[in-house]
Amino acid sequence: MSMLELAHAYKDAKTRGEKEINTGLFDYPVLMAVDILIYKPDIVPVGKDQKQHVENARDIAGKFNRIYGDVFKYEALYSGRSCCNSGTDGQKMSKSYGNTIEIFAPKKS
Repeated sequence: MSMLELAHAYKDAKTRGEKEINTGLFDYPVLMAVDILIYKPDIVPVGKDQKQHVENARDIAGKFNRIYGDVFKYEALYSGRSCCNSGTDGQKMSKSYGNTIEIFAPKKS
């Protein structure tokens, strides 16, 4: 619970004063950890905005392995070479901010 409460998306929602923060938002770091760990990667090339997901996956895998034996690789590295893609409003690219770039959108002149 304490790890999930430190997640950026959850903290942002709390800071914005959202009245209802659903379980999907709260549990999202666990879903991301599963997406990473299921493939047992040696390296996870992500941007700085996703670094926390890799760290959470490493923590979850480490705890799981301590209890059940060596199941997951968790030395996955954050490359740091990528960076955050900005949305059309300069914030982080996100559907929830409404600043996505549609794949079939016409080019601007």
